[in-house]
Amino acid sequence: MNRKVVIITGAAGFLGSAVTVDLSGDHTVVAIDHRGPSEALLAAAPGVGWHQVDIAEARAVEAVFRQTTESIGRVDLVVHFAAFYHFGMDRREEYERTNVQGTSHVVQSSVRSGVGRLIFASSIAAMRPESSTEVLTEKTPTADYIPYAETKAIGERMLREASDRLPAVVLRIGGAFSDWCELPPLWSLLKLWGGRSPLSRLVVGQGRSAMPYIHRDDLVRIVRACIERHASLGHHEVFLASQQGAVTHEELFTAIGRTLGKATTKPIFFAPGLAKLGLAAQHALGHLTGRVPFEHPWMLQFTDRPWVADTTHTWNELGFRPTDGLGLLERLPVLLEHFRHDRRTWEDRNRVRAAGRYAYSCEDT
Repeated sequence: MNRKVVIITGAAGFLGSAVTVDLSGDHTVVAIDHRGPSEALLAAAPGVGWHQVDIAEARAVEAVFRQTTESIGRVDLVVHFAAFYHFGMDRREEYERTNVQGTSHVVQSSVRSGVGRLIFASSIAAMRPESSTEVLTEKTPTADYIPYAETKAIGERMLREASDRLPAVVLRIGGAFSDWCELPPLWSLLKLWGGRSPLSRLVVGQGRSAMPYIHRDDLVRIVRACIERHASLGHHEVFLASQQGAVTHEELFTAIGRTLGKATTKPIFFAPGLAKLGLAAQHALGHLTGRVPFEHPWMLQFTDRPWVADTTHTWNELGFRPTDGLGLLERLPVLLEHFRHDRRTWEDRNRVRAAGRYAYSCEDT
């Protein structure tokens, strides 16, 4: 494969850093992030040109693209990971600044620079299952039920409208996790069901809530597949970056109990209404202690309404298959080994990830 010039936004983040490290081995990578890279990331991705830039600043973004074009001669691809997220329903200003205006700036600079293709990190969460039996595909429309999903849908629309000038791949990414977890919803479940408290057997609803997951290493492979096949892809492609199907809460609960050798691995199912009362109490306490739980009341409306992905089209178009042993249930023993035997590191990594302050470290290499 010819060496390509790739600009990566959000390059110091949880997903962007892994892609930056991988692509830096055989491509010319220009990295953009509003935070500087960690020492470990600098060491893991030597030769990368770093720019500490807020993508909400149009002139700063344009300057990076112009400088890259003038010094190297071209920009072949852009991988756009930079985004703001939180799990509440309030529409924070940062959504507009980063996810909407920032994406617009990246798209406009890509068009002006004649970029060959932009790969946009959207989310499985940008879709919403309308029933407990619906299967999500690349053709499922986006939804705006929470601010994060709404802004990802806006980003997808921008790329669709610009596709005659800027070929694009939209990656709707599932629950991306690492060997340290670092996925807030999964972190919450592992702490609950892997713990020893009286609540550790509780499962809301009937255990049919579900999410499609993907190991961060396999997400890197999907991005690489998009780059390798970019010339043969259509001008506007939507792919699902996740496992086939989903992992239900009941399956995850059972696997956690079995892996930890718990004597009792049967869940106690309880009604969403009771969960809502308990969640309200946790939030009240969290606002006092500064540790607001990940779970929010809006999530309970999706109890037993699973996100189930049919990835057949994506896998066929990209020639991709998940790596053996990297599925969530297969990899769970590794996550739980860290959970049990290196708890401080595990907690630290998950807390900073949940706070949006992820930093690439020596454990990632």
